[in-house]
Amino acid sequence: MTKPEDMAFPISGFYPGLSKREHFAAMAMNGLLSNQDHSSESWNDQDQIAEKALSMADELIKSLNEQEIK
Repeated sequence: MTKPEDMAFPISGFYPGLSKREHFAAMAMNGLLSNQDHSSESWNDQDQIAEKALSMADELIKSLNEQEIK
């Protein structure tokens, strides 16, 4: 099971780094910002970008967990 709070790259005895949710959201944000051709949406609002990236990360985690069950 993939949990949002699980560490993405754990290193024993060191700083645990980003959670999987944070890592997935950062990758989603990178993709969103590198392709800003979204004429129906305004990408000037940083909060909107962050919320969309977190939503995408949550959906990825949900999808991964659903696949593990099958």
